[in-house]
Amino acid sequence: MAFLCINCGNNRVKNTMTIVSRHIAGHEFQSTLPARECSSCGMKYYASDDLARFELATAITIANAALQVPDALKFMRKVTGLQAKQFADLLGVRPETVSRWESGKTPVDRATYAVLQQFLLDRLAGSSATEKGLRVLMRPKRLQKRVIAEDVALAKILDRFGDRDGPRWMGDVEPYWIDRLVHRGFLKPLVRSVLGRNHDITAAGREFADRVLNRRHAA
Repeated sequence: MAFLCINCGNNRVKNTMTIVSRHIAGHEFQSTLPARECSSCGMKYYASDDLARFELATAITIANAALQVPDALKFMRKVTGLQAKQFADLLGVRPETVSRWESGKTPVDRATYAVLQQFLLDRLAGSSATEKGLRVLMRPKRLQKRVIAEDVALAKILDRFGDRDGPRWMGDVEPYWIDRLVHRGFLKPLVRSVLGRNHDITAAGREFADRVLNRRHAA
């Protein structure tokens, strides 16, 4: 099916590479993305995933520079995918507080900015660890009198990285914990001719993480 330009209705559209820009806090952030360009009116079309990656890269650049001006904060928060009220709930503040940060009426504190930075890094890594951790703080759990601390540590590793693409995340974990996960049957060693030795989470490992962290009953 031919691609029709929604601006002029022409079907003469070519594939190209073009520079996209975002102006935030007095800075221009650029990237070169694949696009479809109408040969008649010059309208350009971008894949939503490519634009999302560009915005994430921009937000991480802002966070890395600790740029704390209002429009930068608002842009970063939007890139995390959180609405202002959701962000406020996770931080334990009122939505009006987030609004004051993003309008420049109140300076954002360092702890909040660090959380926002971590949200972006989680998004880059395909993780939701920070959000899960904040949700635990919203609803503290009662510990048993006797706790096997290793179980919680191993379950947190599996929970944090279990939904990421492939076993690449194993490089982020100390070898001691990898050995313990393999020994207990929660990880399965894989041998690949190109990637070398990697691991995959077993069904027992996923069930273990669910049981220890009570994810099935989490809000």
